Amino acid sequence: MKLIKKKLILVLIFLIFLLIFLNIQSRTYKKKEHFSNKKWGTEIHFITFWEKDNINAIKRVQRYINDNNSIRIIKTLKIPQNNIARLLKNVNSGGKHTNHDIEIIVLEVPNEYDKRITHDNPDGENVNKHMYSLKETARDDYKNYLVAHGSFNVDEANEFFEEYFKLLGDFKNFEEIKSELNNSNIFWVHDRVTYNTFGKELDKDIDLVVDSIPATCFILRTINLKNKCFTNIGKVKNYLFDLQDFDSNYYPKEWLQNIKTKKLYLKKDNIQIPDLENHFMLGLYHMYVHKNGEQSDKRINTLKDLSYKLGYNGNIDIVLILNYLSNNEYKIKKCSDEGVGYFVYNKTAGGLNKVVYNYRNRYFYLFHDTEIYFKEKEIYNILQQYDIVPKLIYSNDKSKILEIEDKGITLEKKTDDELNNIDFKPQILKIKTLLKKNNIKHNDITKTNLIVNNNKLYLIDFEWSDYNNYIINGINSCPVSCKDFPEFKNEKTFVEYLNNNKCFTPW
Repeated sequence: MKLIKKKLILVLIFLIFLLIFLNIQSRTYKKKEHFSNKKWGTEIHFITFWEKDNINAIKRVQRYINDNNSIRIIKTLKIPQNNIARLLKNVNSGGKHTNHDIEIIVLEVPNEYDKRITHDNPDGENVNKHMYSLKETARDDYKNYLVAHGSFNVDEANEFFEEYFKLLGDFKNFEEIKSELNNSNIFWVHDRVTYNTFGKELDKDIDLVVDSIPATCFILRTINLKNKCFTNIGKVKNYLFDLQDFDSNYYPKEWLQNIKTKKLYLKKDNIQIPDLENHFMLGLYHMYVHKNGEQSDKRINTLKDLSYKLGYNGNIDIVLILNYLSNNEYKIKKCSDEGVGYFVYNKTAGGLNKVVYNYRNRYFYLFHDTEIYFKEKEIYNILQQYDIVPKLIYSNDKSKILEIEDKGITLEKKTDDELNNIDFKPQILKIKTLLKKNNIKHNDITKTNLIVNNNKLYLIDFEWSDYNNYIINGINSCPVSCKDFPEFKNEKTFVEYLNNNKCFTPW
């Protein structure tokens, strides 16, 4: 009996220790999760300068930031002494006072944490390492609390920002928002061509492209970091600002970076918009890539007006934006925001030297290599008279684009029954004969490079072809595909012929 009691006591003690351990782990896990902002990778923090003459401390901080490209000053605030106690009531600093006005720098820093020794925790605590270094820099000695104080984690930062936003109150009007955006250290543009509707369509939202969503959310007076950012404006509650940043693939990142770096933007009615060409092209990109060519009459008319101003005579066809993308080597990618449409598909079968885009069964080849562009263009021009390749609809020698007629789907997407309905032998013999007659060797004949329409075969994709002694990358054929159509071996069906020759499906 005593032995059983002893065992029960030991089990009970073990369970108590286990519960304590799990509780500690749970709190640590939650703390780390709270600090984590995986989507944006940054946090908004602050440094408070307590001294009246704080020029040297601010200079030290600015020098540190200039040497660290990952830190951004969003704006500097002047806090009157009568507001200090209210706004910084939750800030624990040995230098805190209400003797005079103070300056605060609001920062965006990477959300990278590690364990550091602090005044409150001599054994170390989990803090934002960039803010720790900035606090050391501001004080010129970590223990010099009278000089400055910086937030270590988002809890402390958000407690201050919430009080600060309450003090500011709601935005009075949209002009005040534009002023805040323009007087902060963020890049922003209103990307819609109908920019003059900013704040006028109160039942809708405002779409902005920004270089930092966390920093923009702060400017819009919220600590809730989302690309769907809501703010109050006068009598309008929870007005939506739909934000897209450089990494979302809403537009190609390199394109947005180019607009920002080269300052290809201007102000109209205090609204920052891209310059004429970029605004027009961004409008076309949005229209075709995200909206499948559909836009309101107002936007269509605005795009046509921009087209006339740029010398395109009112043309707003998709080829204009594809020419622009090709000339600037920008690529179309699917937006990371799942709610955004995607209608210009990048066909991965484009090859090494070109990209293939499909839009509403229109096929566009965008070439990287000039010689391969001219080679394919010439081959299509030669062979289309025989009706063994799709017709060449459009070409642009400057941007190296070909638009090829839609002639059906590739063999790999056909069923065996559908393939066996094709009278393949005479058609293959005809294609072989005409290729030889015109001194063309395809070198990459596969199921993906043969398309069929009403049981008629067509050959596409001449990137690897041998024509006019051109050699691609030192190799004159794709190593594993069929260089030419293999000889027949008494096959009775097309499927049998394809299966007997593995070079039709090399990958």
